[in-house]
Formats: sequence, structure tokens, C-alpha cells
Amino acid sequence: ATTKEVLVPLLGLDSSAIPYLCLVMGAITVVYTSMGGLRAVVLTDVIQSLILFAGALVTLGLITWRVGGVDGWWPHQWPTHWPESGFGWDLSSRATFFGALIASFTWQVCTAGSDQMAIQRYLATRDASAARRVLAISLTANGTVQALLAIVGLALLGYFTVFPTMLAPNQNVIDDADQLFVHFIVIGLPAGASGLIVAGILAAAMSSLSAGLNSCCSVIAVDFINRFRKIQDSQATQVRR
Repeated sequence: ATTKEVLVPLLGLDSSAIPYLCLVMGAITVVYTSMGGLRAVVLTDVIQSLILFAGALVTLGLITWRVGGVDGWWPHQWPTHWPESGFGWDLSSRATFFGALIASFTWQVCTAGSDQMAIQRYLATRDASAARRVLAISLTANGTVQALLAIVGLALLGYFTVFPTMLAPNQNVIDDADQLFVHFIVIGLPAGASGLIVAGILAAAMSSLSAGLNSCCSVIAVDFINRFRKIQDSQATQVRR
């Protein structure tokens, strides 16, 4: 999805190039994950997270400056194209605040308690106390990123509502909402900053891929390969093989 929505439009390529771009990104991720293991995954995750935060903040700051302040893009009334909000438990409604809260809580419990990518983070810490801190930091960071990106989405909606002429031909804020961020990167950011934003978006995709790749390889090596081999190779030899 990241390649389709970001790289292809920015590079002006045809959609047929998506598999090749995914192949290149996957190969790069495999190389640095194989060479560095979990240490490389953690280090690159930290760097990529900082880039993602910086990119979102740069976008938010530029939009706020161009529209004359937060009041220029913050919605003052409920947009007509948004579904009506609901805070109760209504089974006939597509989404409610309470339903979203339950879904998010269930997702976090399942992910933090059974996902191999989360488990490997706990096992890489010194003790149970450090693992609890990892979980707390992870939950805080996830909530902060989601809130920040939601605010960036509101800012983009406000920007293109104030400057509708900045939209591409045959583009509107409702039907082409997924393309607004990419379009703003192209027309709204100065040189250098646009590269930072793209790096932040791609960082999120590569971060998930590297963590998943490392955890899957660990499970396969420990639970299947090493269990049925009489001679145990060193970690370096296992990576090369």
C-alpha cells in the first residue's frame, strides 16, 4: 500500500512498477536485517520513528503557517461527508467511540500478548521490569503517532479546503483523500523536506517488515531447524545459510 500510494505517484511511474519497487524495498530490508539481527532492527526502528515524527511535525508546521494558525485548518463544524458521530453502543452504526475503544483495546491485548514481534522485544530486555517499560513506551508511542497522524489528516483537509486550487485536476478532498498527503508533498513542501516526509512514510513500512522478518526467522530457526539438527551452527553460520 505504501508503494502504491506514495512511491508510484511521486516517481511518476506506472502501476506496473509496484512489484519491482516492493522487491527493491524488500531486498534492502532483508540485507540490513540479516547483517545486524535484532540490534539492527531496534536501531533502525528508532531512527525511522524519529524521521516519521519529524516528517509529520514539519507538515503540520508548514500547513499551520500557511493558513495563518491552527484556527485556519481546525474544523469548526462537522463536515457533511463524515458519518454522524456516536459514543454509545449501537450495533446498526458502522463505527462508534465505544466500539472503536473496545476494538483498539482488544487489538492491543492480542498484539502485546501473542505477536512474535512483540514477544521478541520482551525477550531482548534484561528482566521483567524492563519488559514492562518496553510495553509502556510502545503503547505511548503508538498512541502518540496515531493522534499526530490524525491531526495531520485534519490539517491537510483544512489546507485543501482553504486552497482548493492547489488540488490536482479532477481531484477532490473526498474521493481522493488517500492522495492528499502525497500531493501536498509534491506541491507544498520545500526541497529537502519532501524527501524527509517520504523517508518517514517508507520508514513505517520498512520498520514493520524488518521486525516481522527477524521474528519469523527466529521462530523457524529455533522451533524447527535447530530442534531437528544434531549439530548446532553458530548464529553467523545460520544467517548465511
